[in-house]
Amino acid sequence: MNHPYKDALKPFISQQLTECAKELSLTQEQIAELLEIDTRSYVYLQAGVYMCSATTLLLFLTRVCPNPEQFLKEAKEYFDKFKNEASLCP
Repeated sequence: MNHPYKDALKPFISQQLTECAKELSLTQEQIAELLEIDTRSYVYLQAGVYMCSATTLLLFLTRVCPNPEQFLKEAKEYFDKFKNEASLCP
């Protein structure tokens, strides 16, 4: 099944995870522990291979993300941009 929004969000989530890890000086293992997922799953999320679950996203927003409000604002902008670009495609 095709999930265009899910696929489009992978790079955004990947970028956010990478930026948070750098900003907080946390290792992949440390963030994986905070998100209650195994390190390999986190590596795939950070690389943009997989999309996170809703539970993982909520754990990220409440345990890792330094500014959840800014994250949500940027996510909305990302969605809006994707929607506009997708509507331009034939």
